[in-house]
Formats: sequence, C-alpha cells, structure tokens
Amino acid sequence: MIQVLLTLFLFRSILFNFSTNLYDWNDYPYVTWTIYQSLDNISDLRLDNFFDTNSFYPHKGTLLFSDLLLPQSLIALLPYLISQNPIVTFNFLFFVTIFLNIVASLFLWRKLTEDKRFIFFGSLLTSFSPFFFLNSNHFQMINLWPYLFSLGILFGKKLTVKGTFFISLLATILFLTSVYLCIFLLFSIFIWFLLRFIFERRNTNELLRFIKLATFFSIIFISLSGPFIFRYLQVKTSYIITRDYGEYVLYSAHISDYLFTTHYPSLIYSARPFTLWNRFDMHKVGESAGFPGITLLMLSVLGIFIYKKNKDFFYIRLPLSFNHLFFFILTFCGFIFSLGPRLNVSGTLIGIPLPYDLILKIMPLVEPVRATARWSLLFYLGLIYFSILGFKKLSLKYPFYLLLLIFSLLFVAEIFPVKIETQAKDYYPGAYQNIAKECKKSPKVLLEFPMTQFVLGANIISNLSYRTQMLLASTNHKCILINGYSGYIPTDYTRYEDSLFWAVENKDQDLFWKLLDEKKVNIFKLNRKNLFEEKDMVILEWMKKSNKIDVVYEDKDFFVASLKNK
Repeated sequence: MIQVLLTLFLFRSILFNFSTNLYDWNDYPYVTWTIYQSLDNISDLRLDNFFDTNSFYPHKGTLLFSDLLLPQSLIALLPYLISQNPIVTFNFLFFVTIFLNIVASLFLWRKLTEDKRFIFFGSLLTSFSPFFFLNSNHFQMINLWPYLFSLGILFGKKLTVKGTFFISLLATILFLTSVYLCIFLLFSIFIWFLLRFIFERRNTNELLRFIKLATFFSIIFISLSGPFIFRYLQVKTSYIITRDYGEYVLYSAHISDYLFTTHYPSLIYSARPFTLWNRFDMHKVGESAGFPGITLLMLSVLGIFIYKKNKDFFYIRLPLSFNHLFFFILTFCGFIFSLGPRLNVSGTLIGIPLPYDLILKIMPLVEPVRATARWSLLFYLGLIYFSILGFKKLSLKYPFYLLLLIFSLLFVAEIFPVKIETQAKDYYPGAYQNIAKECKKSPKVLLEFPMTQFVLGANIISNLSYRTQMLLASTNHKCILINGYSGYIPTDYTRYEDSLFWAVENKDQDLFWKLLDEKKVNIFKLNRKNLFEEKDMVILEWMKKSNKIDVVYEDKDFFVASLKNK
C-alpha cells in the first residue's frame, strides 16, 4: 500500500492531468502510437497484415522496427474501447505497469526471504531501483514485472513442469514487450540452470530433471515466440537491418557513470556538493548508468561477503551458496556488460577491448541490445539482493524498524526525484481536424514537411518530439503517413527525405512535384514553424501558383493542400 501511495504521489502531475499530460513528449508519443497500431488491428481483426502500420508508407512490417509492446496493448484494450483519448489510454497503462512491477517485486522477495519483515524493503528497492528512474524515459524498459515474476518462480521451493511453463509464457510476454528485457531474462535463466547443473552434478536424478526442465523451457519458448521471431527475421532480412559496431560503443555505460549522480534530481543529489562533483561528468551523449546510491552500496558491501575477525586475523570470504553465487554473477556480468565492447571514461573513448566485444562476436542473440548500458539492470538487481543480506546482518545488532525507517527514507531521498513535472502539448491542432475530414472519406496518403525540423534551435531532442507527435496525431486522423520514427529508419526513407529537401533547397520545382507523385501523396501539410522562413516561402509560392492542389487549411503555422487527381 505504501508503494502504491508513493507511485501516486511521485506521478501526481500525470494523475491530476490524466487526459492531457504524458510522462514526456519524446519517446512516449511514439509508444502510445505503437500501442494504438496494435489496438486498431485487434479491434478491426486485421490479422493478415498485423505488423504493418500507418507510417513509413509504403513500407511493410514497420511495427517490427522496434519493440512491439503487444501485451501492453492488450492491457490497454479496455480504456481504448471506452475512451477516444490516446493519452488517457496510455496513462492508464502507465500506472498499471508500475503496480504490476510492485506486485511482481513482492512476489519475488517472498520467494527469496523467509523473513516477511524484509519483503517490503526489498520490494521498495526493486520497484523503484536506480534502473527504473534511469530508464523511465523508455517505457518498454520499465515493464519489469514478467522478469521479476519469472525469477520468483525460479526461486520457489522446487521448480516444476508447471512453473517452467509459466516462465516460458512470461519470457514470451517479455519478448513481445521488450527484446532487451527478454534477452536479460534468458541470460538470467541460463545462469540459473548452469548453476543448478553444477550444484547437482553428483545427483544424477536431479541433474536429469533439470536437463528435462531446461529442454522443456526451450521448446515452449521457441514454440510461443517462434512465429514473431520468424516474422522479425523476415523484416530484418528484407530491409538489411544491421547494427554498426560504433552504436554499441556510443550507447554503452562509461565506467565513470557509476561514480556520478548526474541523472538523479533527488533531494540529496541536488545538493551543492553533488552538483559540483557532477560537473566532472563529461558523458553527455548516448545511454548512461548511474551511482547505485549510498543505501544500496553500503548495505550490499556488507551483505556480499562474510567478515570474520578475532585477535589474530581478519578475513573476508564470498559465500558459495546457490543464491549468493547466482546474484553475484548477475551483479558482475550486469556491470561488465553495461560497459559495452570498448572502455569509455567520462565522455572519452579509451578503446580498451572489454569482454562484451567477444560476446558480440560469439553470441548473435545479444545483437539487438544496442544500448548496452541497460545491462545495468542485472547489476542493480544483484546489489538489491545483497543489500537485503546486509540489512539482515545489521538487524541482528540494531532495532529492525529503526533501521527500516532510516534506510527507506535515505533511499527515497537519494534516488526519488524531488518532483516529476509533466506537460500537455497541442499535438492535434486545427489543421489535423481538416485533414481528418479528408481521410474519413477514403484512405489518404499524408506527407508532413519538413520531415525533420529545419529551423534555428532544432536539435536531436526537439526533432524526436516533432516526429513522434506526428505519429500520435495519426491515432486520431487515421491518415496513411509517409513520415515515421522508430528504432530503425529505412534507407529508402532517408533517401527520399534528402531528395525532397534538396529539391526545396535548390528550388527545383519539377523534382519536388515528381517526388510527391512518387509516393502518391494525397495531402501535403506544411509545418511552417519548423522550417526556415525562406524555404517556407518557396513551397508556399509553388503551392499557391499550382493548379494541382486545393487548399484545405491555412494559418500562420500550417498550410494544408489536397492534391488533385490522386
């Protein structure tokens, strides 16, 4: 109950503006659009071309350019059917996701500790771990509940065929949610079974039982996920989708990330000593990890080793129990893998090869994990486990509830943002309402120009918001979009965008009209505020002097034209 109240308080800006505000206007409009694509296909029973979307026209299978979020679409089905507002639908899903994370973390810690007093603390640290806040701008990455439920089943009293089936089902759900999280889960399951084989190597019956369970898991997971994997591989081959080695380097954590609190706008880390320290953090581009926090670091160091001291000697020993080794491997691998294939320190590429360089070469399975910094999930989860062990040791000497109060408040003060501010945006201005009237008559192809902002002050973030709001608007007007945004951008799309801009830049009117004809554009929308005035005036002159168009809408911000004979 306390965690639910914390959630509502933390995200009160969304709660009080449920129909207008998104967590952010960068990736979240795209996520909302993705969910709506699946919901529209489900409601219309369009199963034959399920992975086609209304963007990147005329490309096919474009839903597979990024995470599907299909289970999330099913969760959002009820508000989708009731509300005509995509933001309401998504915000419902947002809170349900966090509540599921809380339930799953409670389930996991009930399996990991017999002492009920530690379940709340373990769940608090897991549901709102540093990973959660570091990755909250990527909705797919905070859908941790299938991963946590799976670990909880693994660490039950005895893994059965039924339990293995549910883990296979949860792994499939995770694959259809986030390929990243699914790979992290598969890695965790692999480590679990590997350790079981080692621990049971002298017990033939148990060893055979775990081999059968591992085989059963593989068969069920491949059977359930296989059709989606096959379709993804078809799209990957069709578009020749590859990952450049430099992407793994760019989107890896820098080893210095774990020393800085740059990404925590919390009560403690907003204090001047920490802001001064964070000035030395030069990691500005790509994905990041972060300092685990004083609470996690202090308690985990206490919990990870056994310390012995007497008059003659002092020694430290790593316990060799199954659980201890499992979470130790998770912690170590999560840290090392998050650093990517080459060592980076505070914004500087050192270039020393790291173990992940070899992993990329010998394990094709990890190829989709472009942002290797997200492997830090395993690092933080391991530290949480050892923090509970450290807490248990301290509770033997000091009052439990006093420690619980101190550590909980300290964790909240150092990790939780002081305030999460969200905002509403007018992503569906009047121009779209006129466009919607055109598209309701019959399917129409819409081109929004510029396809990428070309105006003073534009940057990667503003362009991201610009493009994702186009997608969000399409959930209402239902036109077919030439524009698009995703984790992968087709080469033909980039080539077309460059050609269109070249035509405007060089005032080649014939090429401009030819390019519109090439994509069978029915409606042209000029976003005037997102284009330099001289380019804007060139296009307006072409449009108004042409007999090929009818003006649908015009104001100081937008010009919308319907192309004749299309």
